Amino acid sequence: MKIVKEPFLNYKNLYIYQDKDAFCYGIDAVLLGNFINITPAQKNILDLGTGNLPIPLILFSKYKKDIDCVEIQKEVYNLGKMTLKENHLEEKIHLFNEDIRSLDKKFNPNFYDVISINPPYFTNGKNSDKLLKVLSRHEVSITLDEILKMVSYLLNNKGHFYMIHRTERFLEIVSKLKSYNLTPKRVCFVHPNLGTKSKLFLIDCIKDGREGLTVEKPIIIYDGKQYRKEIKEMLGEVNDTEEL
Repeated sequence: MKIVKEPFLNYKNLYIYQDKDAFCYGIDAVLLGNFINITPAQKNILDLGTGNLPIPLILFSKYKKDIDCVEIQKEVYNLGKMTLKENHLEEKIHLFNEDIRSLDKKFNPNFYDVISINPPYFTNGKNSDKLLKVLSRHEVSITLDEILKMVSYLLNNKGHFYMIHRTERFLEIVSKLKSYNLTPKRVCFVHPNLGTKSKLFLIDCIKDGREGLTVEKPIIIYDGKQYRKEIKEMLGEVNDTEEL
C-alpha cells in the first residue's frame, strides 16, 4: 500500500487520503459530485459505494449538509475514516462499512431525499488483477439491479437519484431505472474531446416522477490533451502530496 494525503481539488484546507497502489478517485466522481443539485428542503442525503469520500466532500463543501455514506471495502472505508478525521468531519459525514444489499436491515425505507452512486461500470472483473479496482469497476460483489432495488427502497417519494455510468449501457440502464420506479428527468452526456463519441453519462431520476426528460448541454473533458476550462474549475490544483 502507498497511502498519501493530498489536497482535495480546489477546496481550501480540505484533504483526502488515497492508496496510490490500489484505489484513487477519478474524474467521474468529480463530474457526478458537480452534477448533483441539493435544494434547501432536501435534508437526508446518502452516497452509496462512496469510496474514499470524493462525492461527499464535494457535496458537503457546496451545501453544508450532513451526509450518510456506505462503503463495503474495508481498506477503502479506512481511507475514508482517515479523511474524515483529517478534516474534522466525523460529526457531519457519517461513514458506514456495509454491504448495499443489506441496507434494508439497517436503514428505514423511504427515508432519503437524495441518493447518489458512482457504481461499478462493467459486468465482469477479468480486466484487472487488483482486487480493490475490480470491486470498484466491475459488477462482482453487486449488480446494477441490486443497487437500483435498494435505491428504490431507501428513496422517498419524489426523491432524487443521481448516477454516472457508461454511455454504451444507456438504453439498458434507462429500462432498469423505470422498472424500479425511478424516472429519468435530466441526462448529460460526457465526451472525452469535442467531436468524439460520448463515453459516460450523468443521470438524475425522480422516484415515481412524471415522464419528461431534459438532455442538458454535453460536458467535454479535454481540449486536445489538456482539461477544458470548466473541468479545471471542478478540479482545481492538486499538488504537494505527502507520503506516509
